[in-house]
Amino acid sequence: MTSNAEQEMPVHRIRTDPLFYALLALIGSTYIVLVIGMLIADATYVLTSDMSERIVLDFSSDDQRRMLATGDDPSHRFDRYGLRFTTSAPDRLETRIIDSDKPSAANSNLGSPHQDFGGPGVGRGGRARNGLHTTDSRRSSDDGNSYLSPGSGENDMPLGNVIVLSPSDPAAPEVEEAAELVANWIAPVRVHRLRLEALERAGGQVVLYGAEGEILGQHAIGAPDSEQRLTVELNQEGVSRADVALVDGEAIAHLDYSAEDRFSARLAHPARTRVQAGSIRVVPRGAGQTRPAETPGAIVCHWEDPVQVDELQLLDIAVDGAEIRAFNLAGEPIALDVNGAEEPIWSRAVPNLGRNSLQKVHLNAPGVARLEIHLPQGGALAEMHFTWQRHLRSAWERDHPNLARLFFNPITDALGKPEIRYSIKLTLISCTMTAILSLWVAIPIGYLMSRHRFPGRDLIDAVLDIPIVLPPLVVGLSLLILFQYASVGIREAVVYQIPAVIIAQFSVACAFAVRTMRATFDQIDARHEQVALTLGCSRMQAFSLVVVPEAKRGILTAATLAWARSLGEFGPLLVFAGTTRNKTEVLSTTVFLELNVGNLGAAVAVSLIMVAAAVMVLVLARAWGTRNLAL
Repeated sequence: MTSNAEQEMPVHRIRTDPLFYALLALIGSTYIVLVIGMLIADATYVLTSDMSERIVLDFSSDDQRRMLATGDDPSHRFDRYGLRFTTSAPDRLETRIIDSDKPSAANSNLGSPHQDFGGPGVGRGGRARNGLHTTDSRRSSDDGNSYLSPGSGENDMPLGNVIVLSPSDPAAPEVEEAAELVANWIAPVRVHRLRLEALERAGGQVVLYGAEGEILGQHAIGAPDSEQRLTVELNQEGVSRADVALVDGEAIAHLDYSAEDRFSARLAHPARTRVQAGSIRVVPRGAGQTRPAETPGAIVCHWEDPVQVDELQLLDIAVDGAEIRAFNLAGEPIALDVNGAEEPIWSRAVPNLGRNSLQKVHLNAPGVARLEIHLPQGGALAEMHFTWQRHLRSAWERDHPNLARLFFNPITDALGKPEIRYSIKLTLISCTMTAILSLWVAIPIGYLMSRHRFPGRDLIDAVLDIPIVLPPLVVGLSLLILFQYASVGIREAVVYQIPAVIIAQFSVACAFAVRTMRATFDQIDARHEQVALTLGCSRMQAFSLVVVPEAKRGILTAATLAWARSLGEFGPLLVFAGTTRNKTEVLSTTVFLELNVGNLGAAVAVSLIMVAAAVMVLVLARAWGTRNLAL
């Protein structure tokens, strides 16, 4: 029987204190917001990022990286970009490739202006060394073109292949193949004679040019004497270039000249200057077969999917009347970018800069489906810069760009690359093998550490945690040093090979699997195993028939954690396996490689693929495994 005091004792209820829990939630939510923000940012980037890509065509190779040579027809060599080259008069003109670094004597105006590469060194865009030093005085003209001032400046690289208009008349006489050499002098010289040896037949000529490209003299190559020798007296002053063309390609040529030159130096400016007389270049056989047309025409560029034309580089525009026009898919003209223009400019005039001129024309014209480069006489297209959308869009994709992003985005673009598909394949194989090997080691070690006490147990427990706390790069370096002590055959078969990928992943992932299995066995009641032993089971039978079935969920959790840890491994792979494409490249190293080449879209796409794989692993671990493991 209770007293009245006990009956009147107040009841104290536990307060939930929502303010306290709200404070905890606020602090913890910062991390949750960070993780969710990263995922949302990646997904947003994929759906909104600019898929365009700037292409620079220098015509050294086609869209399949097959080399282009003099005389090749570039009409259908860039179909990947939907680009086709034609002419304004296909019945009489066609587009051809000429190597401006190794032009024939007849095509010398298309040669690189840079004297170090066999060019004449005259004309805007070339190099002419007047005085003590060479200056680089690049400037922009009022019409928006940029070029180098006459008599100064440098073109530091040979131009290589260019596109010219060439006659396509089948009735035109074929140009006889000749052996040619081109000699250039930095300062004008006096050329005395041309001596030829081992000359078997007559034919050909010598053409001498002055500093401004004017012809100073022409001399025919006659018949050799009985000893197959011939001397052609030239005796010409002020020569800056000599073109020698021979029908006999086995002859040996000697060009005798004299020069009056001097060294000059300013003693107040310590420096060292290399002195160079000029250059001599033997032209490849057959280079003279392709020659620019002497009649007016236009190089016409057709795009199946409109692009933005950013810049053109033109060579040897030496007459007035050259112009550029652009049109959209409907055939309507497009206004071109000209500095200072108040009204739309539908036709962009290209200035006459003289022989061997080199100029860049900035257009910045969007939506171009047809580009016409009108050349009144001679000239060439040396380089083209345009921006496309990485694939040829159909009409509905152009009309519905937002819907088209669902079918073409950085992820689909990345999956279309052979090297990324290979990295996905290798990642799946290596992560699966690593998970299997990790279970093979983790189950016995985890059982041993959970059930038995033995000398050195704490030391082994610490050793098992080393891969978890070590910096990843140190793990890779340690593996690399370890295999330096192996035999040459083993080292060559493992280091920087596919086995190195699996070993590097295993060295870290196995530690997590061991921790998981040890925690699993700690939660299994040992009395079940003891009962099995009293009923006559051996230790192996009790382990395999009792313990392993009870540890099934922990085994699945260990496997998924090892697989996920292998997926994200990077440091050991970078040092021990390398990042060779189509060999040891996995998804984590693909992100690194794509960032190195500046392809942020592909790096984000691969990252999202890894995120999707990690989420799948977590879902499986939650569904199959146990959440109560204390790692």
